[in-house]
Amino acid sequence: MAHLGHSLIGDGTYGKRKKISNKAFNEEGFSLIKKFERQALHASLLGFIHPITKKPMKFSVEMPLDLKNLAKGLKT
Repeated sequence: MAHLGHSLIGDGTYGKRKKISNKAFNEEGFSLIKKFERQALHASLLGFIHPITKKPMKFSVEMPLDLKNLAKGLKT
């Protein structure tokens, strides 16, 4: 994503190459980003064909609370 100009919050490898514009977020937003301790990346649904049984597999999970709080805080 970083090569498209959309790096991930919390990505220590690719996300820190560009500075975040101070116009992008308010002070609370910057604080949330600095405190976020992992990549802000989540797949709510994942599916694939099992390599042995050839059956379709699907897994779904809600967004974790820390990511929900980050998203909510960045919207304000």
